[in-house]
Amino acid sequence: MEFSFRSVGNVDILTISGSLDHKTVAPIRSWFETQISCEPAYLVVNLKGANYLDSVGLATLVAGLNRTRKLKGDLRLCCLPGHIRMLLELTRLYKVFEIYPTEDAAIQAFSAIQVAR
Repeated sequence: MEFSFRSVGNVDILTISGSLDHKTVAPIRSWFETQISCEPAYLVVNLKGANYLDSVGLATLVAGLNRTRKLKGDLRLCCLPGHIRMLLELTRLYKVFEIYPTEDAAIQAFSAIQVAR
């Protein structure tokens, strides 16, 4: 697994490529713990390059979602490959996460929240 992160305004973007599974999830967990620390926490996870996601990877994304929401923010997913979208549908996690077709759409959705406040 490879990952990179950057910021656009006050939105942190995490891009994941390869497998997000029990063998590779540790750096993502650490990043969530250190990066998501101030209120509000806005995070976009771009999964365009992800080719595998197991239950531990899913649990890590849910933990990141919970952490951001505790900090009055949110974690949004974007650019999901078909097999990962299907996994979220099978587990019904598509009802929990906000999912966007593009990274720009996810970032813009956060901008709409900030304007409404």
